[in-house]
Amino acid sequence: MTNEQERGLTVPTQGDAGDPHPDARPAPFLVPLTKGFVETTEYARFAQVCQVCQRYGAIAVCVGNDGVGKTKAARRYTQWDLIEPFFLANRIDFEPYFSPDCPPPRTAFYRPRSTVTPKGLERELSLLLWSVQMLADNARGLSREGLPSSSRLRSDGIDLLVVDEVDRLPHGCLEVLRDFQARYEFGLMLLVRPAGLSRLLYCGPLASQVATLHLFQALDRGATRQVLELQVKQWGVKVEEKGLELFVDRTRGNFATMSNVLMHLAYLVEHQRVVTLTDEVVTVAISRLMIRENVSDLQKTLRGIKPM
Repeated sequence: MTNEQERGLTVPTQGDAGDPHPDARPAPFLVPLTKGFVETTEYARFAQVCQVCQRYGAIAVCVGNDGVGKTKAARRYTQWDLIEPFFLANRIDFEPYFSPDCPPPRTAFYRPRSTVTPKGLERELSLLLWSVQMLADNARGLSREGLPSSSRLRSDGIDLLVVDEVDRLPHGCLEVLRDFQARYEFGLMLLVRPAGLSRLLYCGPLASQVATLHLFQALDRGATRQVLELQVKQWGVKVEEKGLELFVDRTRGNFATMSNVLMHLAYLVEHQRVVTLTDEVVTVAISRLMIRENVSDLQKTLRGIKPM
């Protein structure tokens, strides 16, 4: 008996998933669109703050709860999904080709290790910024002979550095970030959780230089509806109003939660041939998440199981 049957939920299907039609072809692998990037109003606001930092060499702090999309927005703005693969084995492996639609990078994205030390951070940032600097120089066709020593960073090598999960950094690492920003005069965007914001206030030299405090919020109800409506259109299925409202109410515009729910819905559409996303189907997807309600239900079930 499946979890859905145990909960008394009926998942509408086209035929028996275990006995497909002999002429049926395997359905293509369905990928939730939230696994990629979705243009939102919140991203546009984030990008505006990044542009100000780039232009004026300013420092900004972006605050947002887990899962709202800060990291995705940062990787998008810095073109990091495009740039990062070029840094193989901690070096520039080859000279990439950049078209006018994809200009040479002047931005970098960095996520610190959980065990990073101030000395280690300084070493990693030096390597990262140097790599981006040399990649940009090569893309512009500049010869190495016409450049300053390649072992040194230049103030014109990078315009913006975005640092993720800043709230995990110790005080000494925050001082290193401030020192790098002052030395090379690039824009600095710091991504933090609300609980870690107060820690930045205790780093006086850094906090006193923050020009912008930006709040990255979850999607509103309308934007969350649009995500599911666009998704079902891509999948070629329908969604009932009750299912749509349940999706909006339970995900609350959180990108990570939406992505996980859509992943389970994709599985139901692909493997159980769901043709309409009802509130029961959405409930099945939500019941598989590791959220407080589901954990509480599971704990009650475990307490009710008698030992053999």
